[in-house]
Amino acid sequence: MVRVVKVTTDNVIQIVELPNWSYKSQKDAINAECVEKVRTQIMVDLFKDSTCLLVDESGACKGLPINRLASELYGVHFHGTPIQGDVIFAEQNGPEINPHSNPDLVAFFLKNSFKYLKEAEES
Repeated sequence: MVRVVKVTTDNVIQIVELPNWSYKSQKDAINAECVEKVRTQIMVDLFKDSTCLLVDESGACKGLPINRLASELYGVHFHGTPIQGDVIFAEQNGPEINPHSNPDLVAFFLKNSFKYLKEAEES
C-alpha cells in the first residue's frame, strides 16, 4: 500500500491508500484518464522541496469543478487557468515521480497553511 495526500474539489484533505504506485492507481485515485504532473515556483517556494501535484489532464475538458488549493498552487492568480478535479501530492526526484515520503507532514502543513481545507469525515 502507498499513502498519499488527496485534496478534492470540495476542499477536503485526506490521506488515501493506493494499492501501489502504478499509473493506473494514480489515475484511479483522482478519477482521471490521463494524469499530469504539475510543479510551479509557488510550490517550490512554499514547500522548500520537490513536492508536486498529480492532476487530471482533462479536468477542464470534462467540466470538472475547480480545485481551489491546486489552482492557487498552480498560479491561477497570475494566468487565470485553474486546475479542475481532485489532485494527489507526490514528489519529483530528477525525472522520477514518487509518492511523497511524508504524507502526514504534507497534510499537516497544508491544513495549517490553507485554513479552508477540511478533513474527510469518518465513515
